[in-house]
Amino acid sequence: MKKLFFLTIVIISLTALPILLFAADIEIVENTGFESGLTPWEDRNCTLNHSSNYAYSGTYSGHATGRSASWMGIKQSLLGKITNGATYTVSGWIRISAESDYIKMSVEQADDNGTQYIGIAEGTGTNTGWVQLSGTFTVNITGTVSTFDLYFEGPAPGVDIWVDDASFYGPGISTDATANFYMGT
Repeated sequence: MKKLFFLTIVIISLTALPILLFAADIEIVENTGFESGLTPWEDRNCTLNHSSNYAYSGTYSGHATGRSASWMGIKQSLLGKITNGATYTVSGWIRISAESDYIKMSVEQADDNGTQYIGIAEGTGTNTGWVQLSGTFTVNITGTVSTFDLYFEGPAPGVDIWVDDASFYGPGISTDATANFYMGT
């Protein structure tokens, strides 16, 4: 009887293991508030600076300057960190150098369907305060993905962008944990 009870507990435990390992949502973006420098943030064909001139919270923000097109801005690769089919809560605080202009938060995704530029949220930025962009994003990858970047863009060429407290929150990479178990007899 004890062996049957123990075997039942083991089976229930192994069945629940993937749920326990992958149930919690996590922050996918690294260095969300630029407090640790620029890494792993990158520019989108402009100049990216670590700025203490403006910060929504903390001391620093990311600052994109030298922008010659509206799509230029600040990005972070989330490649290898997201789960296909999962929905994420996405946000970021943006400030610009113009009195008022268009701002946008997007994903660049390259997979077997080609390269897509998918808008998550848009609004009007100002030089007098921070504006939060927020929305949800459901990952829909076809085949192999080679690029998956969260980025901030939008104002006219020549307008600087500051970004702070960016977030891409949801499930991390999921794998079937039970695939690593071998049940011998």
